[in-house]
Amino acid sequence: MSIFSNMQPKHIVLAALTCITGALLPHTSYAQDNFIEYEVKRGDTCIKIARKVYDDGDLCYDLMAGSNEFDEKFRIYPGQILKLPTKEQIKQQQRERERLERLSEGPDAQLKRFRGSVTTREPDASDWTNATKNKDLWRRWRVNSAQKSSAEVFFMRERATLRMRENTLVVIYGDTSSTSSTPSTSRQAVLEKGTLASRLGELSGGSSTVASVDIETPSAVVSTKGGDTLVSLIEGDTTLVANHTSPSTSVRGRTKTKKSVSLPKNTGTKVEKGKDPTPPKPLPNPPLWKDKELAVSSVGGKSVVLAAWDTVKDVAAWRVEVRQASDDALIDVAVLDGKFKEVSFEDFAPGQYTMRIATIDNDGFESKMSDPLKLVVAEILARLDDPAREARVATGKLFLGEELRVQENLDCMLGDQPLRNNTIYTSKSGPQELICTDQQGNPLPPQRFIVQPNNATLTQAPPEKVSLDTVETVQFKLDYPIENIEIFYPEGFTAVGEPIQNEEGIWTAAFMANTPNASGDMRIGTPGILGAKLATVSLQSGDIASAPKEPEKPEKPWHLYVGALAGTHNVLNTKLKLGQFDYDGQLRAGLRLGAQWNRDLLMEAEFDTGILRVEDESFVGGEDRQQSIGIRGAVSYRFLPWSIRPFVRVGGGMQWLPSLSDTLPSVMGGGGVAWVIDRRAEIRLDIQESLIFDDSNASPGVFTTGAYLGFSATF
Repeated sequence: MSIFSNMQPKHIVLAALTCITGALLPHTSYAQDNFIEYEVKRGDTCIKIARKVYDDGDLCYDLMAGSNEFDEKFRIYPGQILKLPTKEQIKQQQRERERLERLSEGPDAQLKRFRGSVTTREPDASDWTNATKNKDLWRRWRVNSAQKSSAEVFFMRERATLRMRENTLVVIYGDTSSTSSTPSTSRQAVLEKGTLASRLGELSGGSSTVASVDIETPSAVVSTKGGDTLVSLIEGDTTLVANHTSPSTSVRGRTKTKKSVSLPKNTGTKVEKGKDPTPPKPLPNPPLWKDKELAVSSVGGKSVVLAAWDTVKDVAAWRVEVRQASDDALIDVAVLDGKFKEVSFEDFAPGQYTMRIATIDNDGFESKMSDPLKLVVAEILARLDDPAREARVATGKLFLGEELRVQENLDCMLGDQPLRNNTIYTSKSGPQELICTDQQGNPLPPQRFIVQPNNATLTQAPPEKVSLDTVETVQFKLDYPIENIEIFYPEGFTAVGEPIQNEEGIWTAAFMANTPNASGDMRIGTPGILGAKLATVSLQSGDIASAPKEPEKPEKPWHLYVGALAGTHNVLNTKLKLGQFDYDGQLRAGLRLGAQWNRDLLMEAEFDTGILRVEDESFVGGEDRQQSIGIRGAVSYRFLPWSIRPFVRVGGGMQWLPSLSDTLPSVMGGGGVAWVIDRRAEIRLDIQESLIFDDSNASPGVFTTGAYLGFSATF
């Protein structure tokens, strides 16, 4: 009886291929000490044996390869002992044969491009490897995209593109039926998590046949033909399908009923695990961009793109995608709460891009992408003086009177302000457009800017009437510092020298009146007839020349002051062991004399007196009270030119106990805070730590803490 007696022609071919494959591939031959012995019974056929041993008659075609010896007709007979491979051996051989068949057909798909962290894994591998561009993908390979990552998978035979979004895991299958040019209806991909966007066009080679693809999820099977369709997994195993432009998309649940719904364009369905798809639901509409085109500047590699749109009804979130205009490669993505109406992207390289936005409703369904907003990022401006300024200018924000340097060989105008020496000045507040042409006269995309006011605040105004032939000054400070200032004086007034700016950003302009009873406005602005006007100051001259002013006497550097102080010399109630006596805390009052240099450096002398409580068993009641007198000298330094001024202080002095005729040296350090009421009076709080030395005691000395509140008057 032949082993092929009950085989159909196709089975004979497969069995022959199995035998040939087993002979050619040592990896799939079976070990002689690892097989199942089976004695052929009367009436046995290959299929019957496979059913008895493996419960699968189809495994007949894998039983004999490389394990038994047969005659030229492959006959079996009752009593013959067959060596049958184990199930695992058969599966291994099937996998190897399948791998070779797939290799002969070429890869199922290719990873065309990706961004961020994308990894791939072979079917039998445990480790993931980093993706590479144009990487070949085979059946049962996995592709995974991480957070802020995406990938595009192109299926070779179906000519279909699947776009993987962030946090998406896909198993590749491809056309599993044959190498025919006809698109397969079997699954091409299994979506295990995340979102897939299918983009299906016509097949190549001039055919009008439309590509199709099937996508499986844990809860649904999606079959789509042509156009764009979005498949998402939410909450683990619930599938959302949105048909944007496909002429033929059907969805069925993975249930016993296998009920299917057909999705018209711009509708969606939801499939929960173990349930049938919901009826088609209209998808939300995408919003409209407020601008159809945007042009922004890249300054020193910094660029900021701010795009706005009109809202739509029942929106829960927005999804914004930025792609290269040349090859549609994804550059950046933003998913925003529905309350927002604009989005900001930073640091795009110079180039051309497209921005599209989709609406996500409260059920999670996503609309098709909007019409593209064309975006041009141009490096028109030269590198500026600091990164903070570059970042601000990149957002399109300028200050009145600010100057900008443009790239070489460009001809530009900002509003009505022309270019001078590759520099342009802002001359008007409000929206302005920077319009440039290149060396060949080709226009560049106009750059939009918002020029903010830059007011000049007077810190010293001129007198109401300016005396003739007398030099007067006006001082002012700008909201935003600029380098070039020009002062325009009315008739009857003349500038004296150039305006001068100090380190604190305060400008001083000197002038004089040479015409009696002249009046007009002094204009503060930037250079040129079209320069920016920053502020005006009204001037009025007198009718006669004033007497020459006497030069002001220089302010005395030293100021003397006297004051009173009161406090305690032992705020922590530390007992002082001096000789045989223990001294407790005391209240003190005294006098302070001092001198200060420019109200910062102080030299002081202090005299104070107080009552000590003395504890000793020789006294009646165990304690007595004695007077002590303190004399100290100190040097202080003050910080911050404000009315409240902290300071530090060091010094030293003597403590005199008259009743004991004892004089104790001390050193001290500390600080405090002074409240300067005006230039002649202040209130001050001192905190100081003192070390009092005592030669009569074994210890070197005792630390005490003092606090004094004082009032001083300067003359």
